[in-house]
Amino acid sequence: MFSRTFFYALVAINIVLAALLVLPWFGVIPVWTSSAEPERIAKQLSPDLIRVLPDAASQSAPVNSALAIVTEGSIATPASGQSDSAVASTPTEVTVEVDESRCIAFKGLSDEVAERVQSVANKHATVLKTRSSTTTTSSFWVHIPPDGGREAAEKRAEVLQRNGISDFFVVREAGGSQYAVSLGLYRAENLAKRRLESLQKLGIKTATIAARENVFQRIEVRGASSALDRFVLELGRKTDKPIPQNSCDG
Repeated sequence: MFSRTFFYALVAINIVLAALLVLPWFGVIPVWTSSAEPERIAKQLSPDLIRVLPDAASQSAPVNSALAIVTEGSIATPASGQSDSAVASTPTEVTVEVDESRCIAFKGLSDEVAERVQSVANKHATVLKTRSSTTTTSSFWVHIPPDGGREAAEKRAEVLQRNGISDFFVVREAGGSQYAVSLGLYRAENLAKRRLESLQKLGIKTATIAARENVFQRIEVRGASSALDRFVLELGRKTDKPIPQNSCDG
């Protein structure tokens, strides 16, 4: 009898405990529950207290923007006993001597002398530059060509004198023009033609015009002043007399 009563009591207790566990599922909170529990649950479900944290990249941005950018040379460490103003002083100036370049010209050279100048300059070709040119001076010779030797030349001279022409001479130097009768040397061709026309009017029909050319070489040597000085010194040792020189602009 007692054991059956105890059994039914245990079953009843279990039913009550089960009911108490199920009540919260239906929104029923027993009165004996702690008053702090509903407040904790309400705080967990309050949307106005929810704050969304930024991602890792955006969190690091303020840190990066706060960093100072340091470039090479922007930080100077003063030596012991040296002030900051001394570190920022003007750098020491360095003077570099520059060997000035210039140009010299040799004018009116014969072929032999021009070849000698060019030969010496070629020895300094690594530091000197040369430029050569030929200057031709032309003249026009009014004359009677040689024909018949000295006696024929003397007879022509007599004919000229009878026609009132005295500004002539007989070429006596040996060569291709020996015993020619020279009637004038003119730098302009038109002047030579005028002279020839005047002779023809006087009956001198054998006179003619020949162009004569005197060829002179011009050599320019350009380079550093020190190299030019050495070149001129060596050239002086290889020539019998100094060769006149001028600036290339002169």
